[in-house]
Amino acid sequence: MKRRIFTLMLALCMAVSCTASAETVKHERVFAVTDGMGTVRTLIDSVRLENGDGLDEIIDRTMLQSVENVGGDEAFTTEGDLLIWQANGESITYQGTADQSLHVTPVVAITLDGEEAALDDVRNGSGEMTLTVDYQMAAEIPYLAVSVLPLDVEHMRDVVISNGTVVNEGAGSVAIGWAVPGADESLELPSGFTLTAQVDHADLSFMMTVATAQPLDVLCTEAAPHIDDLRDEVADIIDGLTALRDGTEMADGEGELREGLAAMLTLFDGADTLDEGAEAISNGADNLDDGAASLETGLSALAENNEALNQGAAQLFAAVLDTANAQLAAAGLEAAGITLPALTAENYADALQAAMDQIDPETLTAMATEAAREQVRAEVMKQEEAVRQGVSQAVEAQVMEGVLASAGLSMTAEDYAAAVKAGRVEEAQAKQIHAAVEQMMASEEVKAQMEEAVADQIDKLVEENVASEAVQTQIEEGVAPAKAAWESLSGLKSQLDAVNAFVTGLGDYTNGVAQAATGASTLHEGTSQLSSGAAQLKKGTGALKEGLEKLKSTLTGDVLDLMTDDVQKAIEIFDSTADQLDNGMNFDLVAESMAHDLVFIIRTDLKN
Repeated sequence: MKRRIFTLMLALCMAVSCTASAETVKHERVFAVTDGMGTVRTLIDSVRLENGDGLDEIIDRTMLQSVENVGGDEAFTTEGDLLIWQANGESITYQGTADQSLHVTPVVAITLDGEEAALDDVRNGSGEMTLTVDYQMAAEIPYLAVSVLPLDVEHMRDVVISNGTVVNEGAGSVAIGWAVPGADESLELPSGFTLTAQVDHADLSFMMTVATAQPLDVLCTEAAPHIDDLRDEVADIIDGLTALRDGTEMADGEGELREGLAAMLTLFDGADTLDEGAEAISNGADNLDDGAASLETGLSALAENNEALNQGAAQLFAAVLDTANAQLAAAGLEAAGITLPALTAENYADALQAAMDQIDPETLTAMATEAAREQVRAEVMKQEEAVRQGVSQAVEAQVMEGVLASAGLSMTAEDYAAAVKAGRVEEAQAKQIHAAVEQMMASEEVKAQMEEAVADQIDKLVEENVASEAVQTQIEEGVAPAKAAWESLSGLKSQLDAVNAFVTGLGDYTNGVAQAATGASTLHEGTSQLSSGAAQLKKGTGALKEGLEKLKSTLTGDVLDLMTDDVQKAIEIFDSTADQLDNGMNFDLVAESMAHDLVFIIRTDLKN
């Protein structure tokens, strides 16, 4: 039975507070043993530092005593309340003791046949037992508390529990009770639970409790944006309904809700105007019917010209396309490798765009630049030996100066050559220096440096020549004909697009005229119905006015009271609860940048 109880409590812990994230999280599990009066006998705070970021060092804060690593062999040091772990990418599990009070402590009270009793009285007697569990709070934070009480099924019957249930599991049964201690009283949430049963020498040994504010914190975090929206919407509703009640204008503001409320005020204000307007609508219905008849006649006449207009537009487009095809044939584009089909209304856009893509100035400029670069490189490579000699002399001078420095001679290669020539350097030393220089010049490392320097110098000469005014002018002159042809084709395409837009627009116009003519006929039929309907409208506006008055009374009475009292109170409770959770959801200290969750796991011993 105890193993099953432990498994159930572990599942509850995981359900209400497990966190998986790629960050460093402090999971705090406070294990306590108390007696039925809530007195703490033992308390251990077990902490798991989840190293989601794989840190080599985790800096925690704690005021626990007798800290011990119980999950590995990682070492730690302390600096004040800082606990510095050498994590090496691993998560840390440690525990310690504390002198603090539990945030939530179950307190058990028992009566037997209506009289206050102790558990020994229950074990040694019989009757109707009432067991009440209240959760004593040491922190002004709402907690979700769940307690599991193993039942002595052989000596208990007719078990009933408020705010909970009885679970039968094979040969044993447990009572599970829950409460939300610390919550605002106006929410009327249970702060404890009560179990009643008929007992005959029943033996109740212990109770296990899990308490955490984590689900409430998650709920508040998820609900906060919606509460903010609700807060604004409630304020808007109160403003609107107050203005409706007082007969004033609603204050300026933004948002669909405010716009809707403002429109609603206009609706109430306009009820009389609507009633007066119904008569005007009836009088105007006859005039509208006469106008609809005239409109139908005029649009029918316009529609008769639609076919002639469309044919003329098609002939215009065909003539423009013929001219364009003649111009393209005379342009000699085939000589440039560009072949165009005969342009039609359907293919001109794709055909001209394909031709323009073939002679795109940017692409041709890039190709011409690359070709010029290859030509320049071929010329520069003819000077490779001269470049190599220059590089060799420069590298040899650097090597010489390095050897001189190693020999304790602080001078440049040029100064050294002058000193040797003047006889200021001993012959033996000069031979040693010369040999050292030759040896280093023959090394693979220096040879590789020389080759890299030669390649860099050649690349630099190539790019300088390519960037020269002469080469750039040559490139520009080479692509100029293609650029001119591209601009010509682009201009032609724009002209054809404009003609096509005109032809298409004319077709849309004639279609619209035809549809309007049909609609005018339908409109004429509807205007006669409108005249008879206007009389019904006048009758209905009177009923509407009466209904709006009733609606106004309800909105400015019951609904306004609900918004200013109950809804505002609910928002205030949410804000208060969220503030409480923000300010006190930890037992031990928590580093500022570290995520955190806290669960109390309490065993209440019901035996002395």
